[in-house]
Amino acid sequence: MTTRIVDAKPEQAISTAEKVLKLADPNDTRFNHRNDGFDAVRHSVTWVIFAFIDEYFLWTVTAMPEGQRTSLRVNASRTSASTTAAMVAPGVAAPLMTGAAPGHAIQDPKLYALFWSRFDSLQGKGKWTTCDEFGAPNTGSTALALCGIGREDFKP
Repeated sequence: MTTRIVDAKPEQAISTAEKVLKLADPNDTRFNHRNDGFDAVRHSVTWVIFAFIDEYFLWTVTAMPEGQRTSLRVNASRTSASTTAAMVAPGVAAPLMTGAAPGHAIQDPKLYALFWSRFDSLQGKGKWTTCDEFGAPNTGSTALALCGIGREDFKP
């Protein structure tokens, strides 16, 4: 979780945070709006040989007025499940093995750094950071919350 005081009214801060997440994956991100922010879910499926990983990235964004500014709290978490086909012997049916990891908060500061970099860019303070520029392919799976595997970045 991360919190920052931003130079915007709560409605503007919420709208900008929503746009950051929409640009991460406009087709697979769903929003549930609240008076003080929103909850968003991004679904991602990763296929590997004989297996797939089904992940849900959950974002909670809350805005509180701080005078002429806004305190914006952002929290990301991930829930995942995997299914693997296990070969018993040639020609023998392969049973499926499944596993799941319950939702847990993402603590990686690099993910939040990318979020805030993109937030700032949409506020006119700096350039948009792509997933490649950020080094997402080399940062591990937490970057998937904002960067997908094998697809282009959406830019504002």
